[in-house]
Amino acid sequence: TKHVTMRSFLAFVAANDLELKQLDVTCAFLNGDLDKELFLAILPGFEEVYPGKALRLKKAIYGLKQAPKVWWSTLLAALEQDGFRPSIADPCLLVKYSEKGTAFIIVYVDDMLIAGDPAAVEAVTTMLSKAFKCK
Repeated sequence: TKHVTMRSFLAFVAANDLELKQLDVTCAFLNGDLDKELFLAILPGFEEVYPGKALRLKKAIYGLKQAPKVWWSTLLAALEQDGFRPSIADPCLLVKYSEKGTAFIIVYVDDMLIAGDPAAVEAVTTMLSKAFKCK
């Protein structure tokens, strides 16, 4: 998220007296499925349990080079499926227009600020809490 986007977003929320909620996705990087096969060596001390074997990684893990991109793709897919569209100016700012009202989300890694009409904010918060473990 660009700093100017965050400042503009918060100013817009305050000026329009919108509902604002914060969400943090717990262990966000562990939610993404890998798009390529990745194999890991067996840890020292376990070679005798699995002689001549390697481990195939199915999910992203912390420390993996592609973990942030995999997480972003997973989150973006969930948001787009719910009707959100990214901003042209900053793709970390997304907007959704629905019968419950307008909702905006600004994303910074695994933290999100959700703003908009109260019913729309509640619907988005519920959807994200069902899709991911959130605080």
